[in-house]
Amino acid sequence: MEGFGVLRAAELTGVPALEVRVISNVVTDADRSRWMIPEALAVLGDAVARLVPALRAACSGLSGRGPTRFRGAGYPLPSPGLSC
Repeated sequence: MEGFGVLRAAELTGVPALEVRVISNVVTDADRSRWMIPEALAVLGDAVARLVPALRAACSGLSGRGPTRFRGAGYPLPSPGLSC
């Protein structure tokens, strides 16, 4: 959905991007009172808290080597001076 458009634009422009998604409800459940948005946001927060250090660790050895590929993902990572 929206994330695909962002990721596709990032790919076309050579900008590294990552999408993290969580689920708060079943697609067919229109009753918003049963959606679990606070729980989904808590899961998202936990995922981001784990992901950021992992990405920083992956970027830590790249200084001065220019863009590199991140474990077969197909997208170049910036040098640590830019955003790692």
